[in-house]
Amino acid sequence: GINAEYGENSDHKMMLVFVVLSAASLQLVVCADFSLIDEVGRRVFEKEKEGILLYRGRMVCDTGFSYQSARAACRELGQQREGARWRSGLQFGSLQQCKTVERVECGASHWTGCTAIRRDNCGNAGVVVLTCGPAVTDCGLVNGVDGACNLHLSQFTLAGAHNTGAGSFGSLRLGSGTSPPWLECFYRNQDISITAMLNLGVRYLDMDVSYVTEEESGGDYWETGIVLIHNMGYSRSLQKALLEIDDWMGKVENRNEVIALRMKDHKEDRRKHISEALEEEFKVITRTKLNPSPNPVLGDAIKRNERLIVFINEDFWPENKPDLHPLRMISTWRPRLISHSCFTAEEHINILREDSRTSLEYMQVEVAWFHSYGLCLKDMARICSGEQFAKWRLINDAVHAMEQRPVNYFSVDYVGLGDEIGAMKSVVADINRDNVLRYGALGE
Repeated sequence: GINAEYGENSDHKMMLVFVVLSAASLQLVVCADFSLIDEVGRRVFEKEKEGILLYRGRMVCDTGFSYQSARAACRELGQQREGARWRSGLQFGSLQQCKTVERVECGASHWTGCTAIRRDNCGNAGVVVLTCGPAVTDCGLVNGVDGACNLHLSQFTLAGAHNTGAGSFGSLRLGSGTSPPWLECFYRNQDISITAMLNLGVRYLDMDVSYVTEEESGGDYWETGIVLIHNMGYSRSLQKALLEIDDWMGKVENRNEVIALRMKDHKEDRRKHISEALEEEFKVITRTKLNPSPNPVLGDAIKRNERLIVFINEDFWPENKPDLHPLRMISTWRPRLISHSCFTAEEHINILREDSRTSLEYMQVEVAWFHSYGLCLKDMARICSGEQFAKWRLINDAVHAMEQRPVNYFSVDYVGLGDEIGAMKSVVADINRDNVLRYGALGE
């Protein structure tokens, strides 16, 4: 038989439910704009079971998709009183080749008057994988913050280390193997280990990279593979850094910690080498897993032990690697001269106000809390440390007022320098408590 049912709200579209009886089975098919399917194309009807979101029978790209979009889609699926979680799924093409995709764009009313844009594929985007069900409530603390289990990464703030590898293993070297004083002055960004940075509250690791070939390796310093750099200054291998991160994340006391890692700047003539080696390099991560979503729900990341989220510059991002995500970021970095005083909060606020991309949820926002020239990097870092971190809260408040989102990363040189009282960690914790109050109810 055919039964026409209407949603509770008058503006909901009519849904037709067809019941097909046969000798062998009873099959339920819902004819509606939105539906969920599993990885082999079967319909998903159960609450709290994730599925690939379809709009009028076509997969939805994650570009422009938001937490509010997920809640609205669940409402249309008849679960408007439940929570909603979503992640970016497999790259287009790895599930169903040559299937037409439509990207759904909506206004503030969410799905009212939506327009579907037909596309041949999702480009570099993933497809939306949606779960309609209760909010995540049992993950405990997230990076030491209570109540953040149901936030997405895009709704959270991490303290970051700029050019993490440039000094975390000791002095930098030139390609010749020497380490002149000027190299330390202008290109060394850190002077403590990655483990020490993490213990001080860093949860965002920025890395510049190059590649050392087998012919170039040897001696007591050069290892084959991807290496950490800053401009012409070389540090040690990426694998050394990843093993240190993996060891720290595997400790029981760090089980609820989530880390984001970015690889951006690189030696252009080594781009192909870097891209081809990335997947193999990350196999040393065994105590946690790489997260398949660029914007996971934090509680889900902890429950599934997918606590490392990796972003790669699209110049050397290896396509069709679902655990390595193309970098989409706005940064407040500008070449700046310093001699005696630190930034004002307004300098960073104005940059973000003038950049229209700040409003896009899928764009990460970084406040680059480091100067470029005028003094040695270490001396400039000391000027902007300690009590200067209090300005971060002003910046985050301003971004929320403008775009109803937080700053995702505050990045510094020389983590811990001039911060004997742990101001960096304390300020970020305060910011995240604000984030929980502002965004935590969205998933309930």
